Amino acid sequence: MDGIGILKKEFSKIESKHKELEDSLSNVEDLITAVSRNEDLDTSWYLTQVQSELSSISASHKDWHGAISRFGKFIDKQLTENVSSFTNKDLVTGRNIQLLHQLICEHFLRQGSLELVEKFLSESGYQLNDNKKRPFVELNQIVAALRNRDLKPALVWCEVNRTALKNRNSSLEFMLHRLNFISLIERRETSAALQYAQILGQYVSTHKRQLQKLMGCLLYVTNGVENSPYHVIII
Repeated sequence: MDGIGILKKEFSKIESKHKELEDSLSNVEDLITAVSRNEDLDTSWYLTQVQSELSSISASHKDWHGAISRFGKFIDKQLTENVSSFTNKDLVTGRNIQLLHQLICEHFLRQGSLELVEKFLSESGYQLNDNKKRPFVELNQIVAALRNRDLKPALVWCEVNRTALKNRNSSLEFMLHRLNFISLIERRETSAALQYAQILGQYVSTHKRQLQKLMGCLLYVTNGVENSPYHVIII
């Protein structure tokens, strides 16, 4: 098996262990919710089940950590530590200097240092294609909006790139809508939350369990979800 094949195999193990952790944590949350909603239940049985799930979580976490560690070590083995090229004068001459300028620009773009990029372009004379710059500019605008609790730009991006996200089995768009819904719940805007629930309906086939818990929050909006069995959702 080639290097890429081994990487894919190891990464699939990480994903599998992560899924096991998510399932076990969700089971614990369901057990705690059940006990909180009905004080007449036999708590001893539920406590036994919780302890069993916690043991499973501990084991899965250990396996997950081991898989991540092996994945990192394998990547390290694939890297060659040859620094001699950094002393090669040819690196900063001819076509290579253009590649070096491109790498510098892309590095600063990833860091969100847009003003620094413009300064570098001005002083170096390097011409950066707008098509290379645009994704980074858009990304930094989305990040800036997220810091201000504005999810709209991120949701617009998800809508435009929905096909690519589906191909990667990404839950990003759902998680952003989930945050919006929780925000409405926290502000006790019941009508707006009910209306927003219609948007969440499109994810029933892929996130049914999480949606059931979110809809359950609606029953406690008046008194505050923080005082309900679903308080863990808004932590």
